[in-house]
Amino acid sequence: MSDIIGIFLSALFVITILIMGNFLKKINVFSKGGIKNFVHAIISTWWLFAMNYFTTPFSAVLSALVFMAIMLLSSKIKFINAIEFNGKWDYKTMFYVISVIILSIITYYPKYHPVAGAIGVLIMGYGDSAAALIGKIKGKHKYSFFGNTKSLEGSIAMLAVSFLISFVLLVGFENENVILHSFIISAVATIVEGVSPGKIDNLTVPLSSAFVFLLMWL
Repeated sequence: MSDIIGIFLSALFVITILIMGNFLKKINVFSKGGIKNFVHAIISTWWLFAMNYFTTPFSAVLSALVFMAIMLLSSKIKFINAIEFNGKWDYKTMFYVISVIILSIITYYPKYHPVAGAIGVLIMGYGDSAAALIGKIKGKHKYSFFGNTKSLEGSIAMLAVSFLISFVLLVGFENENVILHSFIISAVATIVEGVSPGKIDNLTVPLSSAFVFLLMWL
């Protein structure tokens, strides 16, 4: 029963955030990029539903597929289009959903832990959004890998937010080396985000962050 409740609440949560983002877009509270980052960050909090309600990988995967269906529908009917541009499907969102599906399958088996998925999803949602926002506003020192330009300021924001997320999640999970482990996870996430080509960082960042956690936890 808890899985059914979790799926329902997940869908309701995602739709609510998308409607909110669409409303903020219409009243010009943020720029297009700002709305997109806002929605990506808040939606990543969905994993907290997964941690509290889902008991099997199937339920979490189904919720991710529901999210993808909602996004595909919104891109067609132009009703909830807060995280797309010019009516085109956003492949970063697709990679994000794929990463959630993979994390759901990996972290919901008994010998693993949903915290791994939480670290990956929340770092991607909040860390990457912070990097994009700070990079756009304060990014003066640029660097490029594989034709993808980033800023030092954005990477520092990514590191700081990723560290904070890792620390908050780990502090209730382990008593020793929390600071060191949080730094390692956030450093790997920042490096991967900085060197990932194109839009694939929505896949590489959450998976690498979760993988580092699992290496330290197993």
